[in-house]
Amino acid sequence: MRRNGKRGVWLVIALWLSLAGCGPSQEEYTAKVNEAENYKKTIAGKENELKQLRTEKQTSDQQLAAQQTKIEALQIEQQKTAQLLEQKEQELKLHQDQLTTIQATQQDAEAEIQIKKQAVEEAATALHQRQQDLEIQINAAHQANMQLKKATKDQEEKIKALNQEIDYLTNQIEILATEKQSLQNTLSREPKPAKPEKSATIPEGDFQAQLQQVFGNEIQQERLTVLSEGNRVILRVEEHRIFDSGEAFINAEGFRILNQIGHRLKEIPGVYIQVSGHTDDLPVGKNTREKFPTNWELSTSRAVNVVRYLIDSAFVDPSRISAAGYSSYRPATESNTQRKKNRRIEFVLYTL
Repeated sequence: MRRNGKRGVWLVIALWLSLAGCGPSQEEYTAKVNEAENYKKTIAGKENELKQLRTEKQTSDQQLAAQQTKIEALQIEQQKTAQLLEQKEQELKLHQDQLTTIQATQQDAEAEIQIKKQAVEEAATALHQRQQDLEIQINAAHQANMQLKKATKDQEEKIKALNQEIDYLTNQIEILATEKQSLQNTLSREPKPAKPEKSATIPEGDFQAQLQQVFGNEIQQERLTVLSEGNRVILRVEEHRIFDSGEAFINAEGFRILNQIGHRLKEIPGVYIQVSGHTDDLPVGKNTREKFPTNWELSTSRAVNVVRYLIDSAFVDPSRISAAGYSSYRPATESNTQRKKNRRIEFVLYTL
């Protein structure tokens, strides 16, 4: 490119000289040479400028290519974004359709829930009413059960009283059989001259010693104790030998003991008897409270039942016997560990 430019300059100069028709002067020549050099410099500058422009163009082309690549990448990304947007729009539409379906289903479910809720409330009301009916029936059953228990308890007490009455009647039969046999033996004997009877009075001497002799077997078997208080003698029998705990009915052992005491007392005419009932200081038990509210009723009832039995069965003279109840106010001992000694029946014997 540069050689072609120099050649062109010289051709221009030669053409100019030939057209002028004469040879150039030194000044003109120098001027033309300088002018040619200026052209050369101008051409060189233009070539540099052209080179710079080419470099810039190359840089611009590279930048343009990079931008084109970026644009293509963005276009591809745009396509992908459009596809993704379309997909999301489809998904959104699908979700909207599903939401519409769910809302419709929810409305149906809410309606069904409301129906079931109403059914549950009606069932709960019916169950509540049934529970109240059952509570009424249970209370009625409890009342009937209590009445049945009371009736059963009354029947048991009646059975117990009947058993005691049977024991009493059995003892009466034995006593009557003995007396019958004695009478039969007396009637079968030949009559003998009557002997003067001994006086039915208490022999002089120690009254307590006499009673200990009369009740020797009972004392030896620890069924009773003989005590002396001034001019009185006391026969003391522990509660359990005549009565069951909390009861005033005479038990089987009590019948035997009272029969022995009654027949022995008949052998000592002129003696007056006070039967006294005693308890400890513990309150009457819950099961006994209906019959005997306090120890006063219990102790008195026991004494009265003993007196009645001695009159009816042992044929003790009613004018010589009495009954008294002292509750816990005349204890045999003050010791809390010996309370059972205070639960007793006493036969207080004295003469007038």
